[in-house]
Amino acid sequence: MRKNILFSKVLLILMICAFSACKPDQYQSGSSVLYVLDNDTYVLDLPSGEARKIAAGFIPEGFSPSGKMILLNGVNQIHIQPSDTSAQGVIVTLQDLDCPQIEETAWLNENMILIRASGGADSCLYVYSLSEGQIIRKEKDYPGFDILPTPGGEFWLQRTVNGLEGRDLSGTTVSYGILQFSYQPGVRYDLAFSPNGTQLAYIEENTLWKADFSFAGLDHSRQLLYQADNLLPDLRWSPDGRLLAFLEYAPDQNQTLITLLNAKNGKQENQWPWPGRGSQLLWGPDSRQILSYANTPFILDISSGEISYPFGEETGGVYLLYDWDR
Repeated sequence: MRKNILFSKVLLILMICAFSACKPDQYQSGSSVLYVLDNDTYVLDLPSGEARKIAAGFIPEGFSPSGKMILLNGVNQIHIQPSDTSAQGVIVTLQDLDCPQIEETAWLNENMILIRASGGADSCLYVYSLSEGQIIRKEKDYPGFDILPTPGGEFWLQRTVNGLEGRDLSGTTVSYGILQFSYQPGVRYDLAFSPNGTQLAYIEENTLWKADFSFAGLDHSRQLLYQADNLLPDLRWSPDGRLLAFLEYAPDQNQTLITLLNAKNGKQENQWPWPGRGSQLLWGPDSRQILSYANTPFILDISSGEISYPFGEETGGVYLLYDWDR
């Protein structure tokens, strides 16, 4: 047993060292997509259209900040898998925890994973270090949920019953009272960090705002970018920092639209009919395409509105998409 634990630690350290040394170009064209079908995780290769199961019984959280690792959640387990899925991954079993049932996970940075878990009426937060191969911090009676780390991993946002908070590894908490906008449980993406983490865009009562942001909170000189009658709660900042993408419903057209907005001045750059059944938006790493799904995954070219179907148009299943590699 000790040998297995030691082997896992060594393998994780080697993975960290190898991957952190070769971070790819932030705006390159990603070639693969994570998705879930029947509680199993698959990787779709976009150039070939080939799909491959990489983990049975695990749900992906997404690629690490460098794009070189994949985090997957299972029953009392997390699975750290190289994005080169031909390589061997490491399954970490979480044992003897006060809160054994994993509710959500998130990459804080390339070396640390946030794990929110429950046990009966209890809620806990654990911080798992890949380089050390163990949990390095734990908190019981944890009030937060819907964890959203900053792009640089300095801290994270979380919901509480009292509103939005910031939290860092020291346990310091900041309440952001200005962001008391309407909230739907399970929706993290009515707000979005700029790629460099210095600004926050957010939807508040069908208006879209942007402000400078730090752990201390929002700068008071916030800027109104856009307003409409029916903004939908999914807001994504493009990887190049230029655009904000979101959905809105146009009752006069009886149509959902995707709007592409200049993040600097709020000018509308494009607006296209949206074929998806949900509001899930995943930017391609080159900031030129957005991935979503209806009955099958599709890709929207943001400059032309052209839609392509990497699986074909008639696959007949509903896929849950999780991330597009960087």
